[in-house]
Amino acid sequence: MPDDHPLSLSQIGQIRGGLYAIRDELEGVKAQLGRLPTRSYLARTALGIIFATTILTTLSIIWFLHYAR
Repeated sequence: MPDDHPLSLSQIGQIRGGLYAIRDELEGVKAQLGRLPTRSYLARTALGIIFATTILTTLSIIWFLHYAR
């Protein structure tokens, strides 16, 4: 059964251009996903912040107790 609505070459070119644009967008999204931080990096950063806060809090308490005497 023949196709009732054959596409012209210009329509095919427009469709192909749209598909290329979608592919380029998809590659951009893939590149952005590749730059996301990993779970281990986030865990290391959180532990570093906790450790630094603990050190600073301890030092400030020691300094305050020494200064209050």
